[in-house]
Amino acid sequence: MDKLRLLDEAYLPLVTKPSRYSGSFLHAARKDPATAKVRVLLCFPDLYEIGMSYLGLKILYHMVNNRPDGAAELCFTPWGDMERLMRAEGIPLYSLESRTPAREFDVIGVSLQYELAYTNMLTMIDLAGIPLRAKDRREDDPIVVAGGLCTVNPEPFAPFVDAVVVGDGEEVMMEICDLIAERRDGRMSRAELLRRLAALEGVYVPALFAEVMNPYGFVAREALPDAAVARPRFRWVPALDPAYYPEKPLLSPTEITHDRLGVEVMRGCTRGCRFCLAGYMNRPLREKRADQVAKEVQCGIVHAGWDEVSLLSLSTTDYKQLPVVLHELDRFTNEFGVSVSLPSTRVGTLAPSVADKIGQGRKGSITFAPEAGTQRMRDVINKGIDEAELEYSVKLARDQGWGGIKFYFMIGLPTETMEDIDGIAATLRKAQEWARGGNKRMHFNVGISPHVPKSHTPFQWEIQDDMETLAAKIDRLKKGFRGMGNVRLKWRDPKTAFLEGVFARGDARTADALEAAWKLGARFDGWSECFDFGLWMRAFESVGVDPSIYLRPRDLDEQLPWDHIRTPVVKKFLLEERAKAYAAALTPDCRDHACYRCGAPCFTPKAREGRRLSLQLAPGQGTDPTSLAFSVPPDVTTDDIRARVAELEEAPIDALKGTTAPPPSAEKTTVNGNGHRNGNGNGNGNGAGKGSGAAASQHAGAPSGADAAESLVGRTFGRRRRVWPTASRGTEATRYRVAYEKIGPARFTSHLDLVRIFDRALRVAKIPMAYTQGFNRHAKIAYGPPLSLGATSRAEYFDLELAQAVSWDTIAALNSILPEGVRILEGRPFSRNVESLMSVITRADYRVTLTESLMDRLARGEDVHRVRQELERSAQAFRAADSWPVQKPSQGAAKTVNARPAVILLEPLAEGSLPGVKVASRLQTQGYVRPDLLLRSLLPSFEFDSRLLRVSREALSVERGTTLFTPLEALEESSFWRAMPVDRDGAATTDATLEVDAPRNHH
Repeated sequence: MDKLRLLDEAYLPLVTKPSRYSGSFLHAARKDPATAKVRVLLCFPDLYEIGMSYLGLKILYHMVNNRPDGAAELCFTPWGDMERLMRAEGIPLYSLESRTPAREFDVIGVSLQYELAYTNMLTMIDLAGIPLRAKDRREDDPIVVAGGLCTVNPEPFAPFVDAVVVGDGEEVMMEICDLIAERRDGRMSRAELLRRLAALEGVYVPALFAEVMNPYGFVAREALPDAAVARPRFRWVPALDPAYYPEKPLLSPTEITHDRLGVEVMRGCTRGCRFCLAGYMNRPLREKRADQVAKEVQCGIVHAGWDEVSLLSLSTTDYKQLPVVLHELDRFTNEFGVSVSLPSTRVGTLAPSVADKIGQGRKGSITFAPEAGTQRMRDVINKGIDEAELEYSVKLARDQGWGGIKFYFMIGLPTETMEDIDGIAATLRKAQEWARGGNKRMHFNVGISPHVPKSHTPFQWEIQDDMETLAAKIDRLKKGFRGMGNVRLKWRDPKTAFLEGVFARGDARTADALEAAWKLGARFDGWSECFDFGLWMRAFESVGVDPSIYLRPRDLDEQLPWDHIRTPVVKKFLLEERAKAYAAALTPDCRDHACYRCGAPCFTPKAREGRRLSLQLAPGQGTDPTSLAFSVPPDVTTDDIRARVAELEEAPIDALKGTTAPPPSAEKTTVNGNGHRNGNGNGNGNGAGKGSGAAASQHAGAPSGADAAESLVGRTFGRRRRVWPTASRGTEATRYRVAYEKIGPARFTSHLDLVRIFDRALRVAKIPMAYTQGFNRHAKIAYGPPLSLGATSRAEYFDLELAQAVSWDTIAALNSILPEGVRILEGRPFSRNVESLMSVITRADYRVTLTESLMDRLARGEDVHRVRQELERSAQAFRAADSWPVQKPSQGAAKTVNARPAVILLEPLAEGSLPGVKVASRLQTQGYVRPDLLLRSLLPSFEFDSRLLRVSREALSVERGTTLFTPLEALEESSFWRAMPVDRDGAATTDATLEVDAPRNHH
């Protein structure tokens, strides 16, 4: 469409963060949708930054594009300004990679992870030009398929989708693609396709189920006679197959919410927290082999260049092979300067060696989730932790040098009293005491979330606290936290919890309210700045639904709106867990105790008979660590590895229960290196060399019982400083000044994002960068004056310091890694101190023109020469004037500045080109304004947005008297510069750009 071809020129400059909509991914699978049999648009109903952080989307993207006949592309919900622009200009929802309209795809897949994203799904369907309700769709409309955790109760959004995938999507997505390909070949009707989809395990087609009213006034579902199955079964994959995960992860040029490599290590959880929907729905537990995790981390870092990797699961510290993985990754992460993080750590399961590995280099905050403030409430929800374990975790975080702890608690849990609310503040007061004695004052961030009962959990029958009750509990908390200076309390709005509760246990009638609220303007309801509670109440009133009835308790014999969805955990088990909750009775982790017969297909017959747990392992799991494919350092024995694997099970917590740790010993253990120990025994300062005393005793594995407590006391704790690569200057050049261009789609990449792009690309290219020394290391790269968002340039520069000399070819090889529009042009080495680019560059030359689409808007059939004539008159007046006021936008009111002193040259462009001007400005002069704002001031008779102008920076210059030099030429003029280009073998290169007598272009 013409509108889509004009996006970069006429529309994206007008919206916030246009890079969200440009589609300039790295490692994207760019296939021609017109030649593919199966075309899938994967949609995430939230902002680009949120959706690009979601691993599940990238897994499906990789799997569909791996099919010879498949093509998958991505799409995210446009922010408010972009949606308004799309509706005003008639721009359809489109895929980011090829900018194909959404309605031209065969399948539109929507991932629903959160109830308050439902309105965003409606926005995407409507912008695609597809009827909102499935019953109104035509034969050639795409099939809308929903997936994600919210699908265990699909009724609130069921009328808007054609099919629902319940459970893991890896295998069933391939089966859906097979049916789509078959339909292409055999002209299968839409109705027949839906019947075939319903026959797939894990797929629910709402059109094949009738709505029935239960005796309690709720709408339930029953299968029609022609339905393939009466109760769709939750789909799960038996193993986390390496084929699911891309070797080259999809990389965003713009910063995303979790801008790091995410590697799934385990799926599922057997802890059985009674409020946790994800824990019940992701059963059975499936762990990856340690060598598979290590390979994914190494491939991801090598191909994407992130400086942080996050090991993902519901409870990563329960991953049995975590110590082995961290040990294997230790040397690799040290070499690349990569830190390892865990999204959350279960209280009591964080072993000292694990805390040491994940804490090297960065010591921000570590996250714990006690969930409740009293032991009784923790037993009610089956959290399975006690105060001694919490004390151990806080003290370990203190001794490992963490700067703060994030605590997560819930309020509104079943059987909760005000004493339980007071227990949250009491727990934080104890944590303050436990944290004393470290080498810094620890801070605490406390997050409070109202409990929302979820379907298919033991609490699905419970009442949800109303907004008034929750507000009273929050007020009680605020009073309890008074006087805690280093504690920051944050809580979730009870109104958003109210709405989440309505849709978490809603029926088909809530779909009418959902559509009504969307039509009233509900968007991004999970964002506090967008959420409008009054609007939602008007929507419920308009459809005659009282939302508060969905928060009431449910009868145990009641037919629930989601009962037709068959999940891994049977209702009998949920009822037993509910009874245990009221008795405050624990159900221990089934990996360490007998099978409780929850219904998940993960245990052998012996376990079902009540014997000790025997896990039914999927193919490729459960291999002895000594047989893993990756290499183990020669000084680490088999016993060492087994001890590391067993470390989490030995739990030194027991030694701390009921005891008080003795004061630290006055004697300090002496070790090699920088005073700390590491697992490879090399004494390189990243851990420690071969030492004695407590450090040496740790080499054979973590002690247990009383020995563990003693070892915690005897060790030297504190924040460990990682030694990063440094610039070891010798006779060879160790620094380069590099020129690069930023054109095409890169014009919408901000300067900060560009810095991240180069940082990652240098790491991928294995260029030996020099780093600042400290806890938060930074590559030694100094950039020139930043370019305005939306402008292009062929004259940008940065100075790069290296840890060792390399040839120019090594740096030029970055072009094979950098995203489209960013390209290295030339460079020169230098070895002694010079002025920084920011201080030495004083002049910038620009070319600013109107675009063809903007000219069409301004001319509107009139003589286009009128624009050029006014521009010439204004340019002449500008040169003759002493003052030229220009409106300069700011965060508050616009400011008027005198732009004349900063402008050296202003000339209209010659005939034959689009109207515009050449501008030369001094960057460090008062009154400097962006060149697009300057050109806008030269056309006062025309109304247009200055962001629609095309700006190109033609040159950056260094002024030496009356002579202008490029920043590369300025090195030659400096007496400090000497040409010493060398390759890795020390041989001189003959690259013309590196020679002293290379020609110079003065301007």
